[in-house]
Amino acid sequence: MGSGKIPVKKVNVHVWNIIEDSYQISLQNIRHHSQHIHLGIEILFVIRGEVEVMVNQDSWHLAENDLLLINANDVHSVKGHEDNVVLLLQIPLNSIEQLYQDIYVCYFDCHSSKEDNGLYLLFD
Repeated sequence: MGSGKIPVKKVNVHVWNIIEDSYQISLQNIRHHSQHIHLGIEILFVIRGEVEVMVNQDSWHLAENDLLLINANDVHSVKGHEDNVVLLLQIPLNSIEQLYQDIYVCYFDCHSSKEDNGLYLLFD
């Protein structure tokens, strides 16, 4: 009979030190957010209602289940239509930098109100 020991394979694991409070997440009923910028990425997801978002010189109409990613340092404003619920997630670039050092030179083009290309799925 064997010694009863189970062989264990050693694995090197690197744990990233991402500070939990480095991001902000909130649910909001947006009436009007005047022009402003963030030093990180902001993601808006419309749960209910509609909002108009101006990003630099572009205007986006977002309705229920639409998502928009606003890049760091993009000037933007948001105006809500009556009753709305919007999930806002703000992620500072320095939090992402720990995992991806080139984040400061990235530009994302992500908004579900564009022509559907099959990349945006919502699972109920």
